[in-house]
Amino acid sequence: DNNEKLWFEVPRSCSVTVKESFPKRKQVMRYTKMYKRLAEEKRVPIMVFTDPIDRFISLINVYLTPKQRYADYGKDVFSTFDADINTLTKKEKISLFFSNLNKITSNHQVHHFHPQCRFVDTESFKQIEVVKREDVNDFFNITERHNVTDKEITVDDFTDEQIDFIKRAYASDYAFFKKYGKVNGKAKSKRKNG
Repeated sequence: DNNEKLWFEVPRSCSVTVKESFPKRKQVMRYTKMYKRLAEEKRVPIMVFTDPIDRFISLINVYLTPKQRYADYGKDVFSTFDADINTLTKKEKISLFFSNLNKITSNHQVHHFHPQCRFVDTESFKQIEVVKREDVNDFFNITERHNVTDKEITVDDFTDEQIDFIKRAYASDYAFFKKYGKVNGKAKSKRKNG
């Protein structure tokens, strides 16, 4: 059906909210006949984009904030370098998280740490409709928010060096947004106002 929207799922970027809001969605795997047909039809898929710093804040909180989805895993990882997460200050937790990213990402949900642009097929699809995370509910006409992370750690808790590290680590996301996000963002706002 030509009215169906195509969407690339990006972890830690409203993926649970979108999936839960559309329970009858159909997953199309890459390299299948249907996927190839959709690409040949020159359809324009949607991708939800989260500012890389905001996405990283969500990531760090999901591991370091009590009662979050991967908090137990965060405790386990910290115990491997002889640290009890419950006794550390926020600053110490953040510092250990950054200095041990290789251990944190080696075994558990590593795809959460991949740049967002890795999940989007820009070879098969030349145009991508980029929706900013903060516009998801309006864009998809949904009211619910699922799997919302409590954020004890905010951008204000990071050092300038840590912010620079995030920007370098996700430089490809910033380049992706520069190429696909702004054009689509302007077109989207024109549609809303005009």
